[in-house]
Amino acid sequence: MSVNAGYLHQVGEDQFVGKLELLTGNFDVILSPCKSQRSNAPDMILSYNGREIGSARNKIGQTSGKEYVAIAIKHPQVTGQNKPLYANLGQDPDIDEDNVFAVILN
Repeated sequence: MSVNAGYLHQVGEDQFVGKLELLTGNFDVILSPCKSQRSNAPDMILSYNGREIGSARNKIGQTSGKEYVAIAIKHPQVTGQNKPLYANLGQDPDIDEDNVFAVILN
């Protein structure tokens, strides 16, 4: 059983806005392209109130071959712990909009 921690709406090629719903609270977040030129930089930055709280990478499923977004939520005041929460963006079968993605905790 997967646990949804909110929903993000895709508003650009690599840009999403939405809400994380965690035990520590509800957070209006933005997932936007990373501007860093470092070779190991993430593809996107997750932010809340202008502060970076995590990162994301575009990945390809080993079995399915489909693209997906893997998120690491890292800020302890958001996660409620000193280790990251990991999630993927995925389609929710109950939502008919192609640009709405569930934040599915791993």
